[in-house]
Amino acid sequence: MDRSVRFFTDVLGFEPVSDVEVAGEDYERLEGVFGLRMRVVRLRLGEEAIELTEYLAPRGRPIPADARSNDRSFQHVAIVVSDIDRAYRRLREHRAEHVSAGPQRLPDWNPKAG
Repeated sequence: MDRSVRFFTDVLGFEPVSDVEVAGEDYERLEGVFGLRMRVVRLRLGEEAIELTEYLAPRGRPIPADARSNDRSFQHVAIVVSDIDRAYRRLREHRAEHVSAGPQRLPDWNPKAG
């Protein structure tokens, strides 16, 4: 979790909002996991927010190496930027590992693509 928080704050510029550990029957029912104990970190970038969750107990299984976008474990995050080349350079400078072959543009029909 600490490595992920550093990436989102140091590389992507998110601001910390909260960092809490949660447990108890309410969370067990919410998540459907008995004996649950989680660390939940909330971060903000402008008007957007992200919540990072780590199961401290019971520990989960690793994401399979061959996971695909239609698998339940697949996660996707998109951040809209005004200068994609600058953003891409910043990621490269911080040695971020890319899943995609390069920056992905929004389709022209998307109003945020402008």
